[in-house]
Amino acid sequence: MVEMSADQFDVFEQMHYVCFHYEFEHGDTDPDRECMAGGCPAAAVSPAQRTEEPRDSLVEELIDALATGELASESLAFRLERLGPGILRVQYDDPGSAYLITVRSEPRR
Repeated sequence: MVEMSADQFDVFEQMHYVCFHYEFEHGDTDPDRECMAGGCPAAAVSPAQRTEEPRDSLVEELIDALATGELASESLAFRLERLGPGILRVQYDDPGSAYLITVRSEPRR
């Protein structure tokens, strides 16, 4: 039973975040080493030194566009959270519907 991240269960393909992360985001990185995806569970075991990446400026542009866009300006309750490097959670009006946006530094295989 999912309790802690129940509001994001549908966003993560009906998986717990940790399962989703290792299935789709962690790639070939050693499971005990933190990868560059934000919120990597392995950070508790061995945190990596994160350097700035090209996607960081793209994420900043995306935040600006989302915050000043039509949906945000027409919404009564707009919320944007940065969950980690390259990971944004955006909500417009309905607190039950959230969009999880992941900006990857490398192309998906």
